[in-house]
Amino acid sequence: EVGAEVAVVATGSHLAQIGNQFETLLAAGLNCLSTCEELVFPWLKAADAADRLDALAREHGVSLLGVGVNPGFVLDLLPFMMTRVCQQVRGVYAGRFVDASLRRPQLQSATSGLPSRRPCLPIHWVGHGTTLRRPLIRS
Repeated sequence: EVGAEVAVVATGSHLAQIGNQFETLLAAGLNCLSTCEELVFPWLKAADAADRLDALAREHGVSLLGVGVNPGFVLDLLPFMMTRVCQQVRGVYAGRFVDASLRRPQLQSATSGLPSRRPCLPIHWVGHGTTLRRPLIRS
């Protein structure tokens, strides 16, 4: 017994990397909150792992919730969800501003050549009435 009810897991972005951590915590009876981006909708890229974790959480009467804020949530889901209360949407702009020189090498490589104050992967949602069409990603 660990004397806690909730574990906060902020150790990785992909279920393949950290799924075993969730398995251990769920089996110990802990509810889990995680910044793992794939947990926003894990069945998209890790369906088998998602099914396994879902079954384990149900078996032990606990939950696993993705609360990550990286681009998949902040730049995609959140702007979309915020428009659901609108009768008409003409467009939405969401941008991520980051000093890539302080981040991991993969992000530095992906943003090389971009002006330092320019958002990484700005996403423009183009609205038509109350229905949003697919996003336009402009670099």
